[in-house]
Amino acid sequence: MIDDDQPVTKFKALEQTDSPEAGVFLVLSAARLNDANRWPAGATADGMAFLASSDGLLVTAAHVIWKNDLMPGDTVGVFSVSPELPLCATARVLERGWRGPLLEHRGARPLLPDSLQEDMALLQIDAESIRFDAKRSCERVSRLELIGRLRFLPIGLAGYRLEDQAAFCAWSVKSNLKGFRMWSAFGTFRGHERALHDAFQIDVPGIERGFSGGPVWDNKRRLVVGFVRSGVSARLPNAIFCTSSRTIARFADIELSTDVAMHQARVAALTLVSAFTSVRHPEFDNFQEVFVEPMIRAIQFGVDSGLSAVVEGGGPALQMLERAFDIGRMVCLTGIAGSGKSTLARQFAKRCLELGFRSTDGWRVLPLLIDAVELSDRFNLSDLFQLARKRNEQLPSNAELADALRLNEVNAILIIDGLDEIQDSYKVARIIAHCRGLIEGSANISHVLLTSRPDSQILGARYRDGTIFDLLEILPFSESQVEQFAAGRIADLERRKMFLTKLQRAEWHTQAAPMQLEMAAVLFEMAGDLPLRESNLAFEYVDMRVKHAREHEMSERNDTAVPERWSFYRRNVDRVLHGLALISWTQGITKLGELASRMNTLAGTPYFADVFASPRECVDFVERDLVVRLGIVAIELRTDGGNIAWEHQTLLDVLAAQARIKVAGQDAAAIRALVNRTERESSERFTLVQLGALDRAGWKAEVASRVYEAMAAPFSDRKESQFALRALADGVELPALLRKRLVAMLVRMALSPSIDAVSCLKIFSDTAGLPRSREILKREELRADVVEAMWNRFKLRDPRRRGHQPPLIVTKAEAVLLDMLELWREWAPDGLDLASPGEGKRGRGKLRPVPVQPGPSLIFDRGGFEIGHRDGSVTQMNMPARSFLEGVVAMAQNLPANMPPTQVVSVYLTRLAVNFDGDDRPENFAE
Repeated sequence: MIDDDQPVTKFKALEQTDSPEAGVFLVLSAARLNDANRWPAGATADGMAFLASSDGLLVTAAHVIWKNDLMPGDTVGVFSVSPELPLCATARVLERGWRGPLLEHRGARPLLPDSLQEDMALLQIDAESIRFDAKRSCERVSRLELIGRLRFLPIGLAGYRLEDQAAFCAWSVKSNLKGFRMWSAFGTFRGHERALHDAFQIDVPGIERGFSGGPVWDNKRRLVVGFVRSGVSARLPNAIFCTSSRTIARFADIELSTDVAMHQARVAALTLVSAFTSVRHPEFDNFQEVFVEPMIRAIQFGVDSGLSAVVEGGGPALQMLERAFDIGRMVCLTGIAGSGKSTLARQFAKRCLELGFRSTDGWRVLPLLIDAVELSDRFNLSDLFQLARKRNEQLPSNAELADALRLNEVNAILIIDGLDEIQDSYKVARIIAHCRGLIEGSANISHVLLTSRPDSQILGARYRDGTIFDLLEILPFSESQVEQFAAGRIADLERRKMFLTKLQRAEWHTQAAPMQLEMAAVLFEMAGDLPLRESNLAFEYVDMRVKHAREHEMSERNDTAVPERWSFYRRNVDRVLHGLALISWTQGITKLGELASRMNTLAGTPYFADVFASPRECVDFVERDLVVRLGIVAIELRTDGGNIAWEHQTLLDVLAAQARIKVAGQDAAAIRALVNRTERESSERFTLVQLGALDRAGWKAEVASRVYEAMAAPFSDRKESQFALRALADGVELPALLRKRLVAMLVRMALSPSIDAVSCLKIFSDTAGLPRSREILKREELRADVVEAMWNRFKLRDPRRRGHQPPLIVTKAEAVLLDMLELWREWAPDGLDLASPGEGKRGRGKLRPVPVQPGPSLIFDRGGFEIGHRDGSVTQMNMPARSFLEGVVAMAQNLPANMPPTQVVSVYLTRLAVNFDGDDRPENFAE
């Protein structure tokens, strides 16, 4: 409770139902305030002012003050103009924000310095001096009541255009016998003023001297956008100069407000952000999203068109995103499947909405988070807001929301999530180019954030046609981040330690992505164990959730609250889920209203005949029981109907792959067709998932046949040989000979010169999201194959073949690989020692001097040659030139005398290649 005598320092903000007159004042000098004759009836006030902050700051024009021979430090009288507020008070002119003549010009005609063009003064109302104005012919009101009715006016930016014809209101006052009379003048926007400061012009008939310093009020937006300064010229009597709200905010240090439409635009942005939140099974409430901020790093394309150069070591993701937008206006966030791209994009959007985020030019921004598959080739802000209105019909029209950004001088940060989910590569290129055009145009879009798995089509657009964007890569979780995740997931300390112990046994734990940790936590809580192979994780997660749903069906057999038929669906929840996945996978985003007709198309298939016999009934089960019971699939409610939404694309791929195997049954021809890359729908990423599903289903011979087929592809078809490597990396079980060949290829790629790093990148960093080649070589089950592949390299250069003594000098790349795999001493039992190039350093840090001999023997690290393999990789042989020539001569001695020298070299290279590959098939690499 505020006492009448207690000073008040806080005033209330104007509410939607309040009149703006509750914050408007007239200004009188002390002389006119004390001498009624100085303000005769019919005379105007010295000027106007308005309350602009909760602590009593008034804004007026400086000339209202200095034309009465007043300066900062002096006092003026202020009177509320509202009939509901018969109060008067005094206010002190502040030096802060004073944009009038300098103090030494007191009493003299000022020289009109630049600051006078801004013409602003700030007054501090004296709360102690607020009292009832006895000159008003109205009922007396207490001081407390008067203070409770006062309102400060919101100040917002004037983002008008000439064609807007925005309407304004201004106020003035003249004295009369009852104190004074207020009247309003109405006008329209005329144009922005090109001057030394932020200003604009309005057309308002009837404005005269007493309007100076008064607020320019936009009644539709309910904002003060500036104050009246002066007339333009005698030739344009209705044209008025106004100092803009931006100048007020700068000198008064007041945070600018936004209008009602902008608040609705913010609601639209929140609607889009919330649309990305999955609906999970209620029994998994303890598994609510735990956000552990990842590290990200900036990377760039090298001259070899691969991601070969790291710009910086990385930092906290949200901070790095803000820093990236300080430097550039378009950013692509990339990472493997499940690395948390969507989650990070959503967190960044929330951060923008909750904490505020300013672009480099100081403008406020609004994040608009859009699923890439919902975008058309060419879109504008209205189209983006239409996506929000489909989910919230209470929002205003698209055009009004789009205009709100411009009028409030707010720019949008466009966040396009899952660009790699668009199958049409040409559409992807068009969207990226269109985003660049929106940034450079006048669409109130200042920045664009793209998220995508590392896809060559998307990343290749970085330099194509000038569509350059910065590239940020999400890094795998560190050990401390994994522990942070576990702490948020598993409250019990002992259970948490057990989870982390089991996690460390998995071959994928060093590269664990957030989604993998999510699935691992669910599996651990429900089954108490974790799969060792990475490819099994998603399959076992899905199987466990389905099993859990079935167990609940058994425990609720006597539940009379559900239809009798639902018991059948619950027992066959896997078939229902497979059908939904197959529909979604083949036909994209599926509307709930169209689901029954899509089920009809599968009802003729034996596997789905029973569950889809009554499609309408099954849809009812999906919507009302399956979604809340299972959690893998959700219904996203929109004003135009519900949409089937999946917890993650990886789970959809797993279920669709399983469904296709079930539909194929025991038909071997149909099974072989499942991994045919010529299918329209079958992407390279999905084909790998399908291989994993076939492997788990026992079709191992078909899997091996498909990988053999890839290995036998022509040299020009790099994708096929890369696909074969991916199958190995994904954990698909392969025959020993095939596995050895793939490991030999991996070793070559790990040791290739920089130009071949491009191929390595495409294989192990694109849509499949597999680890780097060296990470795969670390796997314990491949160690024997790695040793054999390395031995095939070393035995060609074994010094003992030429009668020399070890050690064998390895290349720098080989030394790095041997360090990483701890293989230095693997061949010591066979009498072969290895040493680092030029250092005489042997395995595990033991030093052994290398004999230095004069002459040609010193050129072991010079020259060399390369072997091009049909998978596209290049082997660099750093063999001493003398040794190479000695080998050619030795080979020639055993060949026919009439063989041309070039053919001798060809035969020798063939022998090298055969030994290197560990394969007995002759192959002419020289050709």
